[in-house]
Amino acid sequence: MRRFISLVGAAALFVSLALPGVAQAEALAECSTGSSGSFNNDGFPDPVVGVPAANAVDVFYSRTGAPTRLTPAGLGQAGTQSDEFGAATYAFDVNGDYCYDLLIGSPGANGGAGRVTIVYGSPKGLVTSGVTVIESPDPSARFGSAFGWIHATTTSDSALLIGAPGYDDGAATDAGALYFYPLTSPGLGSASRVTQSSPGVDGDSTAGDNFGGVVADDLVGMPNKDVGAAADAGAVVKLVTTTGDPMTVRGISYTQNSPGVPGVAETGDHFGAALGVDYYAAVGVPGEDIGTKMDTGSVQVFRDADEELQVMQSIDQNTSGVPGANETGDRFGSAVVIGYFMARDDSIYQLWVGAPGENVGSIVDAGSITRIDLQADRRASSLTSGHGLPGKSEKGDQLGATLAGLRNYQIGADWEGTLSVLIGVPREDRGTAVDSGWVILADCWSWSKGLQPYSLNNKARTGEHYGQYLGRTLL
Repeated sequence: MRRFISLVGAAALFVSLALPGVAQAEALAECSTGSSGSFNNDGFPDPVVGVPAANAVDVFYSRTGAPTRLTPAGLGQAGTQSDEFGAATYAFDVNGDYCYDLLIGSPGANGGAGRVTIVYGSPKGLVTSGVTVIESPDPSARFGSAFGWIHATTTSDSALLIGAPGYDDGAATDAGALYFYPLTSPGLGSASRVTQSSPGVDGDSTAGDNFGGVVADDLVGMPNKDVGAAADAGAVVKLVTTTGDPMTVRGISYTQNSPGVPGVAETGDHFGAALGVDYYAAVGVPGEDIGTKMDTGSVQVFRDADEELQVMQSIDQNTSGVPGANETGDRFGSAVVIGYFMARDDSIYQLWVGAPGENVGSIVDAGSITRIDLQADRRASSLTSGHGLPGKSEKGDQLGATLAGLRNYQIGADWEGTLSVLIGVPREDRGTAVDSGWVILADCWSWSKGLQPYSLNNKARTGEHYGQYLGRTLL
């Protein structure tokens, strides 16, 4: 049986929504300890890969085993490939039972209105019956394109965020919106819609902003935002919320023209195309031109304070200590992850940066990843296929096009709080399966073994671009 939730009164800022019960008492009795991103309560986060080309989502309960593939039909839904089932996924404990649940976005469903499916976790894994379906409140909104989470600055209140970058805000087509679902006990409370035109949010809604398309926790990236005459220069909004019913939200906007932020907002920079948050905040600027090097890319690093972003520095491949060099088309900053890593002689916050356009020797667009310490002496190293990572660098692989973090959180373990990283290689050809793609999981939780990367065990299928849509987890 499915549980359908419809948002009504979409013209209003605050929209009422009530989730039906989902047998909370029984679930709470079964799940005893929490681990971030674990759907079966075994203490280890479970990697997730969306495969919209196959209208599917793969869940890996084992580091080495084959995935469990979820499809709309298997969840009791009708669906077509145009739904883009799995274009965004998010591991999040919706019902408070300590087993993480899986939110699956289908932004193309219902003619582009969008849909979100919630599959609930249990001690035995995700339960394919009794899912909850949240339909989009608005036509053509692409509801379910991204997910995030925000907590109030003065209380323990928090909310789930669902992005709808295709939402038309008045005459501003595709201006975008976010829907806030406060966490209640248990489940989700009434939803409210926030746009750039909402009171307290910096800036204004303009056509093509796609607000809600790139989200990481309480940061919203708008890489297509025009800044003055600079088309697609990009912007990022830091959201701040206070307690209440409904929760009140304000937003602080940052661009490369903001005071203290390095650089200048320029056409095609795409500031905010990628976001990473964990004590620090990283903003990818893959379209940044540096000197004569077009689209070489950069990353802006901030300290993520409760109510603001505090400027730290801009990093590119010409920054002292960073391997490589700025080259046209590298697109350094296309993907970013920040987290706390435990590895051989290295327990520190690190920034991982994907550069899918990086040439490895004479191999064009093979792609690379750069690891940069954000404390101490800011050591940095480069990872490519065959050098620190499995596989072999090949033309057009685009290693590092996507990255996602998995929190290894188990109370009492010596690796508590450390991060592992999913690495997407969406253009990888595997045998005769052209553009089948693949995903590498880099575990970083052992002092003695250091970085432990290996390939996820999925079947190669032509044109799936496996790794283009990596599952995200509340960190």
